[in-house]
Amino acid sequence: MAKVQILDARYWNGVIPSGYAYIKGYIAKVSDGDYFTSPEFKKQYSAAGTLFGKARSAWSFFKGVSDPIAAARRYHEAMVAAGGYAGIPPILDIEDKYAAKSRATVDKAWVQLQEMEQLAGREVMVYSAGWYWNSWCGPYIPLTHPIYTRKLWEADPAPNTVITGWPTGGIMVQTILDWRAPGFIDTAGNPGLIDISDVEEAVFNTWVGPAVPPAQ
Repeated sequence: MAKVQILDARYWNGVIPSGYAYIKGYIAKVSDGDYFTSPEFKKQYSAAGTLFGKARSAWSFFKGVSDPIAAARRYHEAMVAAGGYAGIPPILDIEDKYAAKSRATVDKAWVQLQEMEQLAGREVMVYSAGWYWNSWCGPYIPLTHPIYTRKLWEADPAPNTVITGWPTGGIMVQTILDWRAPGFIDTAGNPGLIDISDVEEAVFNTWVGPAVPPAQ
């Protein structure tokens, strides 16, 4: 099955260098919990709209110390201010190393996810990694926990750290992490670090329609 490659990079300057026509979408960072919104987000999200149309989204980084409702609202307000939701689902990144290793952490993340869905009017995708989920979350919840009904964007660059127990596995898989890709520049003008994820073309098409190369 054909794959589509999606870019994510926190400090992307909004330009896709020549030679990367295989990149068909972009995912930005919006916020940390209920207290921080990325000053780069609005510019990046706008640039992604010009380059990729509906093939863009953004994530909220779950923080165990934050109020989950306030965190969801901060995310939503930033999305609306940047022009609204697009084709790739909204995303909740669950990897807070300072959160407790407990069911309470998952339950709190679930509260934020539900509020994000209520505000966005669509299902939210979960991002996490095996190194995190298999220690902080998975051992403390049953497979019947409702979070497992949501789609997973799995961080799985080499060496493989597959999340165990997620019934559907990763619908999107991050295969390259912190790549200093030639030509990419960050918002400070320095060589930029990027991540690349693979998603099945059929899944991508349900989000945004057939993939098109970025505008050059």
